[in-house]
Amino acid sequence: MEVDQLGSELSVKFAIPIRDGERSLLLPSLRVGWAADWGMSGDHQKVSYLDSGKSQRWDVNGNDDHAALVELGLDYTTFNFKDTSMGVYARGGALLWAGDRGTSWQVQGGLSFKF
Repeated sequence: MEVDQLGSELSVKFAIPIRDGERSLLLPSLRVGWAADWGMSGDHQKVSYLDSGKSQRWDVNGNDDHAALVELGLDYTTFNFKDTSMGVYARGGALLWAGDRGTSWQVQGGLSFKF
């Protein structure tokens, strides 16, 4: 599948660091902002079917759309070595689109290493 997209996001993140002992840090956060899809993601979407080799194109969304972003997150970092830290993080939130586009949900998580 091929999809072209052009978007923007402007957000601010509020976080409160909480020490967990001498070497660990817990960081809950709230991120709020504005996001936009500039109508480029729907010029043409192409889907190719592997079995038959056929493809089809159609318009998905040709309008500019704007959304409010709300995201909650939690980072936990442990300092293992002198200048190296390892942590885990989880974030989740919603893009509340104007009009009939509805809500897009997002979830992220993973490991982070800082040197």
